[in-house]
Amino acid sequence: MGPPKGQSDEGSACPKVPGYIGLFSTAFLKFATFRKVQKPAAKKIRATGPSARSAPFRAAGSGKSLAQGKGDGKGGTARLPPSRLFRYPEASNQAEACVVFIPALARPMAEFLTVKIRRSGGPGDPGRMDSFRVAREPKQSVLDVVAKIQATEDGTLAFRYSCRAGMCGTCSMRINGRNRWSCRTSLESLKSDVVTLEPLPNYPVIRDLAVDMTPFFENYRRAIPQFVPAEPDRTEFARIGSDSTERREIDQHVECITCGNCFGACSIVATGGAYLGPAALNRAYVLIRDSRDGARAERLRILNGPDGVWGCHTQFNCAEACPMGISPARAIQKLKRQEITHAFTRFF
Repeated sequence: MGPPKGQSDEGSACPKVPGYIGLFSTAFLKFATFRKVQKPAAKKIRATGPSARSAPFRAAGSGKSLAQGKGDGKGGTARLPPSRLFRYPEASNQAEACVVFIPALARPMAEFLTVKIRRSGGPGDPGRMDSFRVAREPKQSVLDVVAKIQATEDGTLAFRYSCRAGMCGTCSMRINGRNRWSCRTSLESLKSDVVTLEPLPNYPVIRDLAVDMTPFFENYRRAIPQFVPAEPDRTEFARIGSDSTERREIDQHVECITCGNCFGACSIVATGGAYLGPAALNRAYVLIRDSRDGARAERLRILNGPDGVWGCHTQFNCAEACPMGISPARAIQKLKRQEITHAFTRFF
């Protein structure tokens, strides 16, 4: 929508606002119609003359320019709070008041959300997609939406969650094509009126969005994920300085909470082999890098094969899927170097 048509009491045209003025202004002013008021008169008057078209707009009382006015602009309306009044520069003394239209950039979100959920009765069931219409609410997470659907629309919907605080990873599912924690995924972050929910890939489906994590934890146990003390009879604490290289290397990979998102995103796991998976290898690297652990040689032996570190194709799908910001792919790269060093040590 452009500026309003017609003439004022004085019969002159209101200046058109260039498109980039609106672009710049709406970057920090979300709401929309600019009202330019000059004391003491508040009646609607249109400005004319080169000074009104070429001079920059300034915030009342601040003297700061918003943009340089040249050319024409088109767009929708916007609003300013009453306390934010804008006026033309003093050189444009013909402009006492004018409504200015700027482009509306942000598309308003719909009041209702369409949620598509893949439903399945378990292994062997081809499944189907069910759609639900859910009213939007402020600060709503995907987990809130799923719980609301189960409570008000379909009580048979199956999904899994526990802490609802981003600490356990139990609520993981595939949201709009990406593995995420549903409790930490807000609707605003998706920027869409349609949300598609599916169970995590690479897992057997128990029902609907709930998957069987057994393959993940079986592979995790194969990597000896528990700490094995090198000196079990030692009485004093072994100290690793917080600024040491060992500590810094471990810190990059130690925060894994075994949510299984990386396992579901790994294309090597998807091939159906016995590949351990990113989380198991990441955990193995943490313990191998720890000088207090005594099972280093045993873990390197287990990981030295196509089901271990050499099966990774370094595609970084696991790093992209990790909600904790961990890169298992980099841990696996470091494990490959450890394997080569260990092999040379044994040979010589």
